[in-house]
Amino acid sequence: MAVRHYELPTEYYKKLFPFICVIPAKAFTLNYKVLSLTMNSTIKNGLILGSMAVVALGLKKFYQTAEVPDLQWILGPTKTLVQAFSGLSFTYDTTNGYVNLPHQFTIAKSCAGVNFLIIVFCTSVFGFTLKMKNSVRQWLSLPAFLGIAYALTVVVNAFRIISALTLGQTQWMGIDANGLHEMEGVVVYLSFLLIYYLTMHHLLHRTNTIHTYKSTATA
Repeated sequence: MAVRHYELPTEYYKKLFPFICVIPAKAFTLNYKVLSLTMNSTIKNGLILGSMAVVALGLKKFYQTAEVPDLQWILGPTKTLVQAFSGLSFTYDTTNGYVNLPHQFTIAKSCAGVNFLIIVFCTSVFGFTLKMKNSVRQWLSLPAFLGIAYALTVVVNAFRIISALTLGQTQWMGIDANGLHEMEGVVVYLSFLLIYYLTMHHLLHRTNTIHTYKSTATA
């Protein structure tokens, strides 16, 4: 008995062709683009975090071995603000720092706040830089946030020192003056860090909203 062969009409193959070739090809292209964008974003974020780590570790290493003369770039402006708002005068000592003898108070190396500067910078990068969609803005934000961290550190240092001068030798609930000053420093630093983060988050969110609105209106 002869075997009969059936051939499908040519029109059938024409209709089936997009499903067999075109659609899988488009899906592959789309997946490749998504994967490529993801890899590029991961590499870019890795480079940004690497740059942040270099700056943070460099500052930390520098601070560990620095002496008072090496920290003039942050102790000097801090002393200037303290003098301006407290009315007290300080004498510079290359070993101890800026000394006020009547109040027996010294703006020393421990008052530099370099650790706070590092924390503010890293918080900015993690909290804001990585969320930016524009690569140029991301890279430009690194020196910008470093500058902001420096300025904020000087202001917070001055505020903390003036608060410590106000407290003087006050004792509270069995805590001596030194312990109270340490507690005051922790509260001040954490409070300003939280205020800074919330303020920057609000400003950047508002800026992005305005930019999106303008782009939509233009389109």
